[in-house]
Amino acid sequence: MDAWREWPILWKFSLPAVLAGIMVGPVNWYCATLLVNQENGYAQMGAYNAALQWCSLLLFLPGILGQVIVPILSERLGNKDRKQSLKVLSISIKTNTIIVWPLIILFSVFSRSIMGLYGSEFGDERLLLVIVLITTGLIAIANPLGDYLVAGGRLWLGFSLNLAWGVAFILGTILWVGIGMGGMGLATARLAGYLMHGFWIWMLILYLTKNVTRTSQ
Repeated sequence: MDAWREWPILWKFSLPAVLAGIMVGPVNWYCATLLVNQENGYAQMGAYNAALQWCSLLLFLPGILGQVIVPILSERLGNKDRKQSLKVLSISIKTNTIIVWPLIILFSVFSRSIMGLYGSEFGDERLLLVIVLITTGLIAIANPLGDYLVAGGRLWLGFSLNLAWGVAFILGTILWVGIGMGGMGLATARLAGYLMHGFWIWMLILYLTKNVTRTSQ
């Protein structure tokens, strides 16, 4: 019977966190299969994966900072300290922006040379890299907003937003890859998915903080 006492924690935190995490891999895999099944699909997938390596590089430091921010936000939100929690959120977003966006601009300027490192045939995929870099910048800004939801215990909301991202990514891939855009289509679909994801999570944060303000008055 004592085990059932842990059910609320499993339902509110563990289950949505696991679902949100395991969903990303299958969505990326399915979208990749849509690309590789097109004409010249494996070559296009190679260019896309090459560009994604720079995404991983840029998000390394923001990922470490996120691990620090979540406990701080949890403590502030647990104490109902709205002002300080929003200050921490703002600092996190600004820090990620300062770290990531100057490098995005730099890498975009030299995008042809960067893609050329993977082979002369990749040099013409510079725009693909630029799209992936811009998407990375959006992720760096949106991640602290997601951390805010996690710290506030709103993991089911976070899962719902991730689910919406997955649906948008898949539909965008079906559309743009289906009309022959190749790797560019996949990168564009991913950008569209994160644009929508970032917009809705930002609107949700504004709504939640507005409700807190009304409650405190």
